[in-house]
Amino acid sequence: MATPIPPFENVPAETRPLRSVRSEDQLGFDETVVEDAELEQALEERYTAKVDAGAARKAYDLKAEAATAKITALDLEDGTAVRCGRFRITRTAIGERSVAFETKASSRITIKFLGDD
Repeated sequence: MATPIPPFENVPAETRPLRSVRSEDQLGFDETVVEDAELEQALEERYTAKVDAGAARKAYDLKAEAATAKITALDLEDGTAVRCGRFRITRTAIGERSVAFETKASSRITIKFLGDD
């Protein structure tokens, strides 16, 4: 288990940010440690952006859900358009369709923050 970096030792675990944990050296036999400060910095910046994006996405989802509930209460019929302030809201029927496709073989790179266990 990762050890908190000071001054987070006295902060309750449920309020401690995941960014406050130390990295673990090696997790398994199939793993090699790479010492690259630029790569590590890029990964840290990526993780920070991911956390920020997740918070923004959650806030957006809550606001979008509230707006959708208000729009649903209007009981708009298909083909109807209304205006509210700067926004035009339309309701359009979408017919059913069949979707089929193939994908090409590829490889996948997965980046996981060690505190996400």
